[in-house]
Amino acid sequence: MTGLEVDRAVKSELRTLSKENAQGVGAHLVMVARLLDENVDLARAHADAAVRRAGRVPAVREARGMVAYHEGDWNVALTEFRTARRLSGSHHLLPYLIDCERALGRPEKALDLARAPEAARLPAAERAEIAIVVSGIRRDLGQHEAALTTLEGPHLTPGRRESWAPRMYYAYADALLELGRTDEARRWFQHAADVDEDLQTDAWERLDELDGTVVVDLMDDVEEDDDSDLAGPDSVSEENADVDGTAEAADPDPAGDTAGDGEGLGAADPADADSTDRGGESHASPEDPGAQADTEEGSRPAGRSDVSTLLRGYRGLVCDLDGVVYRGGGAVPHAVDALMAARAKDVGIIYATNNASRPRRRWSTTCANSASSSTPTTW
Repeated sequence: MTGLEVDRAVKSELRTLSKENAQGVGAHLVMVARLLDENVDLARAHADAAVRRAGRVPAVREARGMVAYHEGDWNVALTEFRTARRLSGSHHLLPYLIDCERALGRPEKALDLARAPEAARLPAAERAEIAIVVSGIRRDLGQHEAALTTLEGPHLTPGRRESWAPRMYYAYADALLELGRTDEARRWFQHAADVDEDLQTDAWERLDELDGTVVVDLMDDVEEDDDSDLAGPDSVSEENADVDGTAEAADPDPAGDTAGDGEGLGAADPADADSTDRGGESHASPEDPGAQADTEEGSRPAGRSDVSTLLRGYRGLVCDLDGVVYRGGGAVPHAVDALMAARAKDVGIIYATNNASRPRRRWSTTCANSASSSTPTTW
């Protein structure tokens, strides 16, 4: 790193320093940008070092303000942004100043800043950011109609690729939801998700909530266990056996070790081993003649996994995705019908995958695209 990796505008500001100091300060600024989302403590240390060496350089004070803003230290962020604005004469930080005033509980002062003449002269990107913040302020004040109209205008068209577009669509969807316009809100959350390549928002998660879809990352908060490779079939954890109170069907002990007190989840008569349900896979034929229709309500079905038995015997299903719900570009035969039948009976559905090659938002799209034209595409 040379310290010259900063953009042209920052290089121009650093020319007021000696060459050696400019390179050192530039290196600190580069590290702030690299570390801000990974290690905020180190980012703050680099920003503080830059301030000590070049406290009158606007880009340096802006960098320190960005660290404080990222941490939610609104007073420090506001002070640094004001200083950077005064030193540079630029008003591009107005959206951040407005948001800091909002966060500090001073909505009227924030709205005064948003109405300042300088705000109207900002480029489109900064004006969009201000509109998003002002909409949030109106919502905070309970002015939900005003929150909605603040965002409306020629810029509010689906499919825009500017960096602010996902957050604009998301804010508009939120405002619609506050007004009870759920169907419209869902459309705009979808618009936000479609253009949110950098995952600035949680639009996909909001769509999941509206659609009643539960997505569980089974690798979250899993601690490494040095003895995990030696664990036997009896070491299944309660967390894996029950997700959010919903029991996942499990195979009987493959070694036939079901003797004992009979309280294990997989305990079964060895004679029934070949017909035991294999985890509630959603592509089972509903006409399967091997199903036991007389299963006692609430108990674990002992027959094969036909849909009717699953719906009677389980409060929830855990379904794999690739090869079970869909294969290639289309749904597995009977999968969509089975899942929709389960949902109609208020049976909870959790989708699971061990494929980490796709971001979470792609799974929802793949599931929706796999549904037939005659079947609802909400999964």
